[in-house]
Amino acid sequence: MGVRFPWVVTPPIRCYKVCPLLLEGMKVIRFFVSIMAVVCFLSYGCKGPPSTQDRTVSQPPAGPDVLKVCTERPPSYTASVDSQLKAVLPLLGKTEIEAESIVKVFLNQESGGSRKGEDLNNYMFYVCQMSNNGKWSEATTERLINRFIDKWGSEPQSTAPVSAVRDPVIEVSYGLKGFGLPIPIEPSATAELILIREDRTVELQKITNGRNTRLQWPTAERIFPPESTGKITLSNHGDVGLFNISYSVKIAIQGQKVPGGVIEVPFTLPLHDLLSGKSQSFTIVNQSSFMTLLHFSEAATVEIQSQDQRRQVKVKARDITISDQLTYLQGSLHKWSGLKMLDPDQLKKNQKNDPPGRDHSGLAKD
Repeated sequence: MGVRFPWVVTPPIRCYKVCPLLLEGMKVIRFFVSIMAVVCFLSYGCKGPPSTQDRTVSQPPAGPDVLKVCTERPPSYTASVDSQLKAVLPLLGKTEIEAESIVKVFLNQESGGSRKGEDLNNYMFYVCQMSNNGKWSEATTERLINRFIDKWGSEPQSTAPVSAVRDPVIEVSYGLKGFGLPIPIEPSATAELILIREDRTVELQKITNGRNTRLQWPTAERIFPPESTGKITLSNHGDVGLFNISYSVKIAIQGQKVPGGVIEVPFTLPLHDLLSGKSQSFTIVNQSSFMTLLHFSEAATVEIQSQDQRRQVKVKARDITISDQLTYLQGSLHKWSGLKMLDPDQLKKNQKNDPPGRDHSGLAKD
């Protein structure tokens, strides 16, 4: 098995302008391909993440499966660096969803534009190792490596000019509520809930309270263990009103029997309007037993006040609290049947005489 350089990518055409003599040599001798790739990588003249095939090599296995290992480690990747990375980025033994959350929090806490060359090489090699150990999917591995390349793989960009007055400014935020259920619904009100089902589908459910008293969903009984819910909030911080806002969220759902361990389900929030200074929230309820992670789109399609055509507007994710960065939702600790929660209070004294799966749910008075 030949040794390949780690993290080698084929140089884009713009690299050839830097090395015209090598370009001519590449037409004759394939050896120059490797030379060009290394030169371009070290100078950061080439951009783009390496593929899984470039990141790994195969070795003859002792068993029936091919063993994938990382390519040759960078010279700067010492035992001390390995220990430090394992301390600040504890990815060993983590699922793909947990790893994405940990990397996201880590990069949000680091300042960009100051780490290059050997440091970036070390991060990518470390992610490769953790990916092989955890058997993460190629899509997840590439996404994590892209995060490091986007953070430290190029020169810091100049600060964008301040938006002019009347430019749309949309912010998205996410929050976890540890005791999220039951959800109160006021008289004549409708609750719009995003439900994650056990079959790994996502759907919008509208529950209307047509009575003249406050109701609770899915039950007025005590729920134990407590159930968490998530809340997505879109806020208009600009000076103009926004109408018929279309915004999508990608929900990654963990599942052992799914290839790669995770499936991603796109979901578009209900169309809504946001006047200047107003916010709109959407509650997510995970009825499945699987942990989920949310990926927010970087743009929304809107109608802008005093403008004729719909257009895309950038959406900035709020990054103030730890909760903003941990965009996950734990799996449900209860069994569900449609909109109904079965046996919500698992510490009831009379549960011995209560048949398993009895329907305690549905809209109930306070």
